[in-house]
Amino acid sequence: MQPKEILESEGVAMGKDWTDPGATNLIKYEITQVLKYGATIDQIQLMWPIEREVPLPQKWAAREELYPELGGSATYKVQKKFMFGYFKELMEKYGHFFYEASIIKHHPGARIAKHIDGPKVEGFPRVRLHIPIITSVESFFCYGEDFERQYILEPGKAYLINSSVSHGTLNGASTRIHLQGKVEYKDII
Repeated sequence: MQPKEILESEGVAMGKDWTDPGATNLIKYEITQVLKYGATIDQIQLMWPIEREVPLPQKWAAREELYPELGGSATYKVQKKFMFGYFKELMEKYGHFFYEASIIKHHPGARIAKHIDGPKVEGFPRVRLHIPIITSVESFFCYGEDFERQYILEPGKAYLINSSVSHGTLNGASTRIHLQGKVEYKDII
């Protein structure tokens, strides 16, 4: 059965055996459907204060005159166009933990320099949830001054990342796509 047929007959890929090629193909199909809204950009926001029909940048990269809804303390919610398949089930089960979600696409050979996502919040580390969708054994999530601690994140598994400490990524010869969410440390301890 092809991914589109599985999606239409079963609706979701969540809970599938990720070693099964059918499940992996299904999630790849779902992601390509999401990426059609902005396949040429590296990050697509899935949550935004209002419904928009254009690919959405990160809040820090959005120009206020183009996105006035970002002023003040806007509440982010998932864009309806992204609520299908695996992501829909993920958000229905765990969405109350997310305060932002996006899809990150790293092109072949990409390197994200060592950085910190920001200081601790109320004494707690900043935490990011990463779920690799498409990756390879040549793609590494790295910690350390010289990226000496390198981790291969397996597709379909969820990883909580402490982004209050120096980290970055090294990508191999293929495209890597992750679903990323921001979560509160206090919600996971």
